[in-house]
Amino acid sequence: MTLQPVIEILREKLGLDPDSLGLKTVPQIVAGRQQVLGLTSGKDYAALLRRSTEECEILLDSLVVSETWFFRGGELFPYLAERIRKLASSRSKGQPVRVLSAPCSTGEEPYSLVMALDELGIPQSSYQIEACDINERHLARARRAHYGELAFRQTTAERRARYFRTTGPGQWELDPQVRAGVRFRQANLVSPDFLQGDAPYDIVLCRNVMIYLHDAARHQVIAAIDRLLAPAGLIGMGPAEPLGALDRRFMCLGPDGYFLYCRSAAAAAVSKELGITAPHQAASPGILESIATSVPVMPPRSATSSPRHDNPRPPRTRLPARAKGSTSSSVSEDLRATGPEDLCSAARRFADQGALEAAWEACQSLLTTAEPTADVYALMGLIQQARHEIIESKRSFEKALYLDPQHSEALLHLMLLCEQQGAHDQARVLRQRLERAGSRGAK
Repeated sequence: MTLQPVIEILREKLGLDPDSLGLKTVPQIVAGRQQVLGLTSGKDYAALLRRSTEECEILLDSLVVSETWFFRGGELFPYLAERIRKLASSRSKGQPVRVLSAPCSTGEEPYSLVMALDELGIPQSSYQIEACDINERHLARARRAHYGELAFRQTTAERRARYFRTTGPGQWELDPQVRAGVRFRQANLVSPDFLQGDAPYDIVLCRNVMIYLHDAARHQVIAAIDRLLAPAGLIGMGPAEPLGALDRRFMCLGPDGYFLYCRSAAAAAVSKELGITAPHQAASPGILESIATSVPVMPPRSATSSPRHDNPRPPRTRLPARAKGSTSSSVSEDLRATGPEDLCSAARRFADQGALEAAWEACQSLLTTAEPTADVYALMGLIQQARHEIIESKRSFEKALYLDPQHSEALLHLMLLCEQQGAHDQARVLRQRLERAGSRGAK
């Protein structure tokens, strides 16, 4: 079976990077669809994809993890609701705060924001929430607004009772008043004319989609966000999507775990408006912060060291001056002359600065000059994840867990990778291990 015609469509029409899905995912899913449809060649299936929007939607559903839930990200939505309240209070009537949720999947994200706004008593005339997705079947489910139990994994019983009514065992329907706060429409986020002509948005939520896209599609999406975002607008990204590392025009700000960004040029003004300390320009998110999550993380531990009770990172140390900006060979020479503890600090510092090759060299030097530790393999996994080497990244996290089965950082990121690839059972086991590791560390 030749997959190349199908892969070309995935890249062209959907912006998907097949490598981000795992080596076996695309062949297995495509083979299954061909069997269902009675097609024997990839060429025939590619021809069907080109003429059938419905089949594209079915394939996309099978390849990516589109499952979401209400209030995913916890207190992010009340935080954004407060931001909207402040903006609305400073505007005249007829100038609503505008929010975009793209992709919106089955509607849980924009509806969560409406509920958070309602809890603050903010009238719907004060804001406009637009929600887009490429998948018409997702949009139909969002408009219908019927949800099962799994959609409420981060929703309190009180909130569910207030905004939903039961329609059967384990089934709930959203209040029509909340539904009225969102306008859904079909749109392709990676299309060059995505929402062309729309007025600027004060908040753009574009979470958990970049991880599936190839580089050109990522840049296309970032260009669309830049075009659609108001000058002092906020962008919400997913935990594995370091926008500041992808495009230096943006920087991270706001509470840890919310993954909010703004234009670097507007950071001081936005920070003042939010009532937070303005971040330094040089502090745009490094890979260690960007590939994080709202799940509490205990300090990582080495297999050969005692548990740490202070800062989970090694202290910053200074490498010889020529390491910065020098050639690969000179960096290697300097690294070989550095002790294991300094090497670990150097590796993390390089990773934070986006110097992934130098960080990788430091890790390799550690493996050849000292006992391998779980911390080193976990850092290697993060570097490989940033380079979109998904299979290799998972192996590094697994090696870290071999050395330290309770290593929280490795548990966390391996769990996220499994969730992204649809290995939900494995992700569930890893989440349970992470929770147990956190409980033990808190004692």
